[in-house]
Amino acid sequence: LVKMSRRQIRRLEETMRRKDEEEDESDEDVHASKKGLLSFALLDAGEDEEQEDDERKEEQEEEQEEEKKQPEVKEEGDEGGEESSNKKKKKKKKGKTSQQEAQQDDESLDQLLLQSSQPLPAPSSSQLQGERLLDELLLLDLPCLNADREMKKLFGASALDQRPPPAMRRPGRQAATQRVAKRTSIVSFRKHWPSLARSGVSMRYAEGPGGGGARGAYFELAYDADYIKAQESFLAMAATHDPQNIADLLHEQPFHLDTLLQMSEISAQMGEQQSSSDFLERAVYVLEAAFHPSFLAGMSGGKSGEERTRMDFDEEKNQVLFHVLFRQMHLVGRRGCNRTALELAKMILALSPLHDPLGILLCIDYYALRSRMFRFVLVLHEFYKTVPSSHPQFHVATLPNFLYSSALATWSMQTAGVRDATPDHISNLLQVEDQTANTKLQEALACYPEVLILLLEKACVVTHSGPWASILQHPHFARARESETSNMQNIINIFVERNITLWKTTTALQWLQDNAQTLINRLNANDLKKKRDSRRPLPAGLYRHLLVNNFSDAITTIPREALEEGGGGGVVERGFAEAGQDPPGLNRLDATANPLLLFLQSMLPWNAAPLPANEDDADEMLARRLQAEMLEEDEDED
Repeated sequence: LVKMSRRQIRRLEETMRRKDEEEDESDEDVHASKKGLLSFALLDAGEDEEQEDDERKEEQEEEQEEEKKQPEVKEEGDEGGEESSNKKKKKKKKGKTSQQEAQQDDESLDQLLLQSSQPLPAPSSSQLQGERLLDELLLLDLPCLNADREMKKLFGASALDQRPPPAMRRPGRQAATQRVAKRTSIVSFRKHWPSLARSGVSMRYAEGPGGGGARGAYFELAYDADYIKAQESFLAMAATHDPQNIADLLHEQPFHLDTLLQMSEISAQMGEQQSSSDFLERAVYVLEAAFHPSFLAGMSGGKSGEERTRMDFDEEKNQVLFHVLFRQMHLVGRRGCNRTALELAKMILALSPLHDPLGILLCIDYYALRSRMFRFVLVLHEFYKTVPSSHPQFHVATLPNFLYSSALATWSMQTAGVRDATPDHISNLLQVEDQTANTKLQEALACYPEVLILLLEKACVVTHSGPWASILQHPHFARARESETSNMQNIINIFVERNITLWKTTTALQWLQDNAQTLINRLNANDLKKKRDSRRPLPAGLYRHLLVNNFSDAITTIPREALEEGGGGGVVERGFAEAGQDPPGLNRLDATANPLLLFLQSMLPWNAAPLPANEDDADEMLARRLQAEMLEEDEDED
């Protein structure tokens, strides 16, 4: 940095002020660089001011001393004149050097201002086809992140039910929480929620993972001391395997993320989908309220790859954000808000594009097809086909979901005549290889023949007779399951579970049948090379941790018999009861507790009535139960 005087500082401030008026106010990075430049310049300028003041004081002292010595100099004669002349020469030299330094400072300042005013160099075509192309593909459309807005657009305002779930309707609660909520993009604040004064969650800049991560601005979640204590309490309550303890903790910590996630899962398993959705949306709101101001801005715009928003999944404190967004994506997709689900999938993938820890690449094509963004699927597939073999996602181009979805997207535009909804800036990013839909589907069937078998089974198609019987008896399909690894088998199962709704239509099944027969004819005529060898190698253990249920729209609930009062209605519970043991996770109540509290707790399905102290008490309890049943039968007869 150059040293500047007051005049130079004023000049710099005036130049910066003029540039600020001309430039767009939304360009935060340029403003940050200017402010940083000005702050460092002022820091050096403060030091220069002190040096100039010291030099000015020394000059004044020397002038005062010379004025005192002037009479003595006249009397001394030539010697004194020579000394005074030497001093004047030194001052002249000093003045010249100071002028030269000032001139050099002006020149360096001009160069510095010229460099700061120059725009950033435009990326080359090779760079655009690299990771910056993926960044452009994954740019978020912020208005499409809100599921309520899409629901209103699809079904009208009457589709939005803002009433709280029955379990959360309490008198006077809404009036107590009428506060101004923070404006958010993903989830809107619900009136029946407690007021979010302080959640204990915040977001800050972080260091990247080093050479193994994507370029960009990394963020991380931070928690205060109270939230850390609540997390310790949650782990202790979760270890008891009693959902009631989790519910009690939620009343004390209504915005604890892991507790909200757990209660959402418990409510879903009990069939209370509205409560499950409410808990999950509250967790999303807590995270969004903690977002850094630059977090969403870096995912919806920017000029360079260094400015993209990233987050390291390997940091344990960041994982809750990935899981909450993934659950929200799945929830809104189940409601039919496919465009919102697609934007959330792009958001999760953009945070960690080189690793994809939650398997977004296995479902992003589904949400794009459901949103009728066919060109998006084709451009994304084409991008992964062009990446070098050293790229961490080199294998994506030959995954079964991309091969089949690319064929379906092309068929939807070419044959079915469905209008494409992909924005123009995405469609023009990359030139897609010109192939027919039939060619792509035959290539997919040649690489992954087992997918056809599973799709037919999932669609309940009769395959033991008719045209499908002769197709599936061909060795290419009959031996399809023999050579697949367990890892690839899991990926295929996820694809079939996720995309079955797109392929079980009559027209899609007929299209599958025609191309499967054509493929067999080509195989018999040796007109097709063995396509399995063209599949790109799959990294060991990739996506092995993913579960098929996490990609399914099927709602799994606890069986009805397991919810019967007393905990002994189910087959599993009866087996443990015959062995004289309690099933795992069953909470046996204390008989010495408050009778009213004991009665209320016994109504919950995970609690069981207290055991009798001895056999006499057991006989007495049995007699009372038989007497109560007889009275009920008499009342029914009357």
